[in-house]
Amino acid sequence: MSRFVLNRGNLKRFERASVVGLQAGGEFLLGEAIKIVPFDEGDLQRSGNVSSNGVDTVNISFNTPYAARLHENPQFNFQNGRQGKFLETPIKQQSGQAFEVMAREIRRVTGT
Repeated sequence: MSRFVLNRGNLKRFERASVVGLQAGGEFLLGEAIKIVPFDEGDLQRSGNVSSNGVDTVNISFNTPYAARLHENPQFNFQNGRQGKFLETPIKQQSGQAFEVMAREIRRVTGT
């Protein structure tokens, strides 16, 4: 019979690392969204935020009264290559890169 002993110190280290990695992935996606978010005076762009529950979730958001309206109406004529669906597009197109950022941060924090 084999015996497995859980190393709680390593478990805590990996839990912390996963939170750091998740935050880094969220920050990466926010940075990609900022590149295409509609821009007039910059209020929408500056309102971009990544928040975490500190366990297993990050929220990426833009916090202006008109953020959702601009996001959900890609048919609007935005200037300079900016577009609607400015959160959805990076998530769909660059999720692989976001996972790479997360994995890199987890490896960095854990030293693996």
